Amino acid sequence: MIYEMLGGLPPFYSENFNIMYERILRAPLEFKAAECFTPASRALIEGMLQKEPTLRLGSSEADGNDIKSHAWFQPIDWAALDRREIKPSFVPSVASELDTSNFDDEFTSQPARDSVAELASFPKASKAPTNFDGFTYVDTGHLNIS
Repeated sequence: MIYEMLGGLPPFYSENFNIMYERILRAPLEFKAAECFTPASRALIEGMLQKEPTLRLGSSEADGNDIKSHAWFQPIDWAALDRREIKPSFVPSVASELDTSNFDDEFTSQPARDSVAELASFPKASKAPTNFDGFTYVDTGHLNIS
């Protein structure tokens, strides 16, 4: 997302999803629109997009602290951010929580597609459901084999 916000497109972008997936797997990372990327942003993105998972920034024992302590994030006071003391540089004007006027019509005019909600979004669910949880039906009419 950082790459896309700085450069305008995702790093391995293609309109053809098969080509894009192949690039993600095999193509070297290139910084197109190179003037949009500082040395610190390049180092961060290169670290986060390592193809070998064990070499990826944030994969060590330090976990996310590797990312938070990276030079690109140096200006951020993480404790103040956690306490919500940092004022955002831009606050969009909205009429209500359902106001979508800040989004381009290209996105808001698209039909909603069904999606599957993750189990974590259901607070009462304590375990993953199976297709047969609570199943009690027994058909006694057709195959009553003793």
